[in-house]
Amino acid sequence: MIPDRRSTHCISVTTFDASGAFDEAAMRQHCERLCTAGIGAYLGGSAPGQGNTLSLRELARLFE
Repeated sequence: MIPDRRSTHCISVTTFDASGAFDEAAMRQHCERLCTAGIGAYLGGSAPGQGNTLSLRELARLFE
């Protein structure tokens, strides 16, 4: 169950695979864990979200 109101927020890391590419599946799983715990997240920032290392295409997928 997802709480109606989030009282905790975090700046989330961005997940990468062993080759250094954006790992969309791992990011989805990470976000689902945060959501289930009732934690709001800021995604794609430069620190610690590593958003500045993503291509525009990867950043668009992250925000989708």
